[in-house]
Amino acid sequence: MTIEEQVTDYFDKLDHPLKHLVDELRSIILATDPEVGEQIKWNSPSFYYKGAMKPFDPKEYKRDIIVINLHKRTLCCSSSQPAQR
Repeated sequence: MTIEEQVTDYFDKLDHPLKHLVDELRSIILATDPEVGEQIKWNSPSFYYKGAMKPFDPKEYKRDIIVINLHKRTLCCSSSQPAQR
């Protein structure tokens, strides 16, 4: 399965209360620059820089831009409100 097929399959099967928000974020992130790619990493949608990079210290290699962890299915809230599940 190609990376594109994996991403499409992931979003087609995603059952999460914030799916609509993740879809909107995905659209915004991908529209920012054609050098932003997406993949499924750690079973989560992630976005990375796919353009050419100048050589540098490999210990400081940072290509991922955003990884969205959806595993706990918890909504964030302020301390004055209880978390929703």
